[in-house]
Amino acid sequence: MKINKFVVLAGFAIASIEIPGQVLPAGTYLFKLADADNLNLVRVLNADGTRLYATLQTVPAEPMNPSGNTVVTLAEQSDERPAALFKWFYLGRATGHEFVYPSKKNRN
Repeated sequence: MKINKFVVLAGFAIASIEIPGQVLPAGTYLFKLADADNLNLVRVLNADGTRLYATLQTVPAEPMNPSGNTVVTLAEQSDERPAALFKWFYLGRATGHEFVYPSKKNRN
């Protein structure tokens, strides 16, 4: 993981998960803050950073048990869909990102 004043870049090897608007197949992805002026936008890219899968709106989140490590929280779903990416906390930050999903009545 690399951190500078405005960019956080973390790589994750994951099983298939849902992000707002799509399901990512199993693989390795980069999660990166998208904009120095809006720290609530997160970009999801392929492992080498050459393909953008999504730019996602987040809201600030505080960890229940701060660990100082990078932590990803997944939410199990009641239907046959894969777990949903819920929160991302990255090394060296007191707050993280909660991903914003449409309400259930607006989801397909």
